[in-house]
Amino acid sequence: MSYLLKNGCIQKDKYITGNLSWTKGSNISFASEYNDNEAYIRLMYTSTNNRTNEVTKNDYKIYFTSIPSNLGKGEVLYFVCPVLGKRCRILYNCYGSLIWKSREAYRNRIYYESQIEPKSIRPFKYLFSDRKFEELYKRMKKTYYRGKPTRLKKRIDELTRKHDHAMQYYHLFEKALIK
Repeated sequence: MSYLLKNGCIQKDKYITGNLSWTKGSNISFASEYNDNEAYIRLMYTSTNNRTNEVTKNDYKIYFTSIPSNLGKGEVLYFVCPVLGKRCRILYNCYGSLIWKSREAYRNRIYYESQIEPKSIRPFKYLFSDRKFEELYKRMKKTYYRGKPTRLKKRIDELTRKHDHAMQYYHLFEKALIK
């Protein structure tokens, strides 16, 4: 909810349409209406079942409600979970679900990708951080201040050290696979 409000996707007394996209390539079209009579966001997207490659078109409304702020100014918006009917600030779409719903609506705990991946894979993430290095180098104006390395310089050095360590680990792993 906070992301939608911050980016102007939901505004009082306005009908707004647009697209939301994620870094992994998926996107959703939306239309939101928020006034005294109507308070909802309409989501339009397609889902693909990974097992059967069946494509499903989704088009439904998620209503939201507001309560007065505890600070006495304005109001706080909440989604109404389409499954449970409870108020929530965040909706999730995971485990192959066709709709967005609250955390409580899922039978199982929701995990982040990093929580599930094996620890032996984690060092290899540093192998593919070239874009991160580029962004950090662009931000760095000075490497030293009063004879001491800056915090950004220390961070780049630490990432470089981790990257080098991961490369050594990767080469050992690669040699073991070849034998």
